[in-house]
Amino acid sequence: MPLFAVIAVDAVLNSCAENDVFDYIIPDELKGAVEIGMRVIVPFSGRMLEGYVIDIKDSTDVAQDKLKAIKSIPNPSHIFDYKQISLAKWMSKEYLCSITECLKCIMPSEMVMKESKYVMVVGGKSADLSDLKYDDKKMLDIIKSHGGCIKVNDILKLLGRNAQKTITRLVKSKVLAIKSNMAQEVSAKKIKGIDLNLDYDSAASQADSFEKKSSKLLQGKALRLIMSLEKPFPERKLVEEYKVSRSTINTLVKKGILKSVEIEVSRDPYGNRKFSPYAKPTLTDEQRNVLNTILTGYYGYGKRNFLIHGVTGSGKTEVYMRLAEHMIEKGKQTIVLVPEIALTPQTIERFKGRFERVAVLHSRLSAGERYDEWMRIKRGEVDVVVGARSAVFAPVSNLGAIIIDEEHETSYKSDKTPKYHARDIAQKRCEIEDAILVLGSATPCIETYYNANNKKYIKCNMFHRIYERSLPDIRVADMRQEIDSGNMTIFSRMLYSELKNVLRKKQQAILFLNRRGYSTFVSCRKCGSVMKCPRCDVSLTYHADRNVLNCHYCGYTANIPKVCPICGSKYIKYFG
Repeated sequence: MPLFAVIAVDAVLNSCAENDVFDYIIPDELKGAVEIGMRVIVPFSGRMLEGYVIDIKDSTDVAQDKLKAIKSIPNPSHIFDYKQISLAKWMSKEYLCSITECLKCIMPSEMVMKESKYVMVVGGKSADLSDLKYDDKKMLDIIKSHGGCIKVNDILKLLGRNAQKTITRLVKSKVLAIKSNMAQEVSAKKIKGIDLNLDYDSAASQADSFEKKSSKLLQGKALRLIMSLEKPFPERKLVEEYKVSRSTINTLVKKGILKSVEIEVSRDPYGNRKFSPYAKPTLTDEQRNVLNTILTGYYGYGKRNFLIHGVTGSGKTEVYMRLAEHMIEKGKQTIVLVPEIALTPQTIERFKGRFERVAVLHSRLSAGERYDEWMRIKRGEVDVVVGARSAVFAPVSNLGAIIIDEEHETSYKSDKTPKYHARDIAQKRCEIEDAILVLGSATPCIETYYNANNKKYIKCNMFHRIYERSLPDIRVADMRQEIDSGNMTIFSRMLYSELKNVLRKKQQAILFLNRRGYSTFVSCRKCGSVMKCPRCDVSLTYHADRNVLNCHYCGYTANIPKVCPICGSKYIKYFG
């Protein structure tokens, strides 16, 4: 009985939700091997493309003579589980994009397979190609110099884009052939290792024999050492740290006593650094109440969405850590999202210092490091994932909680297709996987605060800073009053006075400038009116390169006024 796979194909299509999904025949040789969540290679519009199996069925609405068969399975392991596929289907409908685009959000971009085309000489490197034109021979000489096979893009770089016509002509005349290969950009890092090629007793007997002969004493010592080490053991470490010569290793390999193997190693973004333990303080009453509210609400009443509305310095991070600790005790994993700008060494040190099995995902990791961290999570070697927006898709298998710190941050919204918000993805994922969602902020965004007030989230307040620390003294200087009193500088007298005090005490000060454009706003010095966008009611920014005022919300532009449109004053000033 034929079986059919529903496959989301990684093709560029002028389509939206679910229009990238096609039925393919599962050939007899792949029956039982093709499973939901796997990656497969399929023929599509005359080329080989990567696809993802999202369903398997025993019937199809498409005529079987029009269906193509799956070509191969590049990797027998599953990339996606049924929960991730459910999430991708929901995203496809929610954000009006293809399922493939959503699935590619869930996996690291480095895992996406790309097709490479090779041109090869028919008959191999030794083929007789004497009856050809000069340009043909030149191309064939280059291909032969590369072993009879070369990437199409490489030969076009050497001979120019016009060489494509020569390739097409020679392929038609069966002098050349084109083959394609699908491969991902990044894979596991492997190093050369050494292992025993004999059982332990036979190796011990060989070592005894070597140690009786002075000429083979070094081989005997090396074999004894390798027998005592964890196997397989990195060859480089054996040479550099244990001072075993490569010639000795090679001799033992040639004799069949040892064997060379490949060892998969992890690219640790922190270089196996040891982090200082991060102390576990006694919780304040507010911290304890918030933690109890979350756990009681979830286990007692089935609530899963919570907002921690806490002032800066109230100890929200410690609540996050205690919740993650609780999930570890339950055998579950936690994802902690923080804004990219907040992923500082201090933040990472806190989590790495408290928990042993932590993975970090952010844009500053190299492609290989990001791939290895993702695979660690996939293999279940991680209890806590700390990362920026895309970490919401981390492939944890037993999700207990997703925590979003500083949930009001705009960086949680993606500006690429699919244009998702990490908060919405987290909420849907927690719904699918029956996990807790915790949002934290001193200044929640409007929709979150509205939802909390309407009981969509349980609101947990933290109004006091830990250790009874006082909030900073904030004073606002009205620059219009400064002008009226004769101060025409960009600094208020209050700021100037405080800066002088700081310098006199040999302390430091930080001045924050929220800059985008040459001047952040244009104002009348007489009446204080600010030039605003008529659509968005936000201040217009002055861009000196174009000499215009620009709205960064809707794109509205305007010329710079020569007089104030409100009071007619000529005192128009650029600020910021």
